[in-house]
Amino acid sequence: MRGIRAAVAAAMLAAGLRAEAQDGVVVFARAFDGILSVGAGDGNERSLSKFGEQPDTSRDGKRIAFQAMRDGNYEIFVMDSDGSNATRITTSPAGEVSPAWSPDGRRIAFVRITQSGTETDPVMASDICVIDADGSNLKVLTGNKTDEWSPCWSPDGSKIAFNSREGGSKVCVMDADGSNVRILAEAGSDPAWSPDGKEVAFTSTRDDGHFNDLYVMKADGGEARRLTTTGEEECEPCWSPDGKSIAFSRLSGGVFVIGADGGDPKCLTRDGSSPAWLPAR
Repeated sequence: MRGIRAAVAAAMLAAGLRAEAQDGVVVFARAFDGILSVGAGDGNERSLSKFGEQPDTSRDGKRIAFQAMRDGNYEIFVMDSDGSNATRITTSPAGEVSPAWSPDGRRIAFVRITQSGTETDPVMASDICVIDADGSNLKVLTGNKTDEWSPCWSPDGSKIAFNSREGGSKVCVMDADGSNVRILAEAGSDPAWSPDGKEVAFTSTRDDGHFNDLYVMKADGGEARRLTTTGEEECEPCWSPDGKSIAFSRLSGGVFVIGADGGDPKCLTRDGSSPAWLPAR
């Protein structure tokens, strides 16, 4: 009997590992809890860091970049994917947020928040910057005195998509050195490149007019299809490593997963944000 039980337990464990390998693990942030991971297949949560927001995972799954306020303003940190060895890599008095790993794991794009104008009428602005993963060689890519957010690298590392709020929220793309800026979508935000480089997920109010829904368009800015019609404010899409699913969060709270072709969203956690996939191991 004991041998049978052991065999059943082993089979259940193997099935669980296969499910996790198939569905992957999503890293996310939760207010007051820091950064956690959740199995996309089984919903099991694990705490990775008691502080931090906006996590992004390196392509090899070994490291996580995130933002955290430790000395009065937001800075960019990097830690191992198990939550150990957290290291601060920016030290600017400006707020620095929204990190995004380059595909080769050598650089991190992020947003530097600046402020100009008068004390009674401030004008918020932000730039897309790039820094080496060890904190060296910082470079400002944009300087348009407007809001620019949500950097996302193309899979080959040659381009960065981002959200520009100049004259309305739009999805733009530029070469990785900051040159050749062009518009992909006239109405949209939160771009996320698919693993094969052929499509870009984003959110937009283009059809609803009130709430951001999730869309996928061709990477050249052409055809777009709408994935969600929930009447909720969708944000922060992120592709699974196999390109079959997209995780996203809702402004009202919660992390969800939907098929890249649409369907019914699956809730992973009711109180989380900023999902990022870890590759299956």
